[in-house]
Amino acid sequence: MRRYAIPVLLLVLVVLVWGWQSLRLHQNEHRLAVVAAAVSHRDVGVSCPGFWTRLVEITPNAGWVDFGADGRPDPVANLSSKTCERLERFARSDGTAPIDEGTAMALVTLAHESFHLAGVTNE
Repeated sequence: MRRYAIPVLLLVLVVLVWGWQSLRLHQNEHRLAVVAAAVSHRDVGVSCPGFWTRLVEITPNAGWVDFGADGRPDPVANLSSKTCERLERFARSDGTAPIDEGTAMALVTLAHESFHLAGVTNE
């Protein structure tokens, strides 16, 4: 029975970390979707990479919105893990720390993708 204790403990730890990360991800996506909806003037969502996706994420883009063949934007903006991390850190800060360049770029990315969600297609 003791030989299973460590693997079970590790499994429980992984599940707890994954669950905690999933909860924070959902909270951040909801918070960002509220901002994107206000900018785009429609009901939209924001998608951040999950725990497992972040481990293998390779993208040169800070964010993107897919457009259909008819030229209409999907109702979801996709943000990179780095952009989502910066925006979450900014949202959880007390507002007294100066905004660094990475956080400023993440804020610009959210605004930019929100305009795409509104139907603006040009860059």
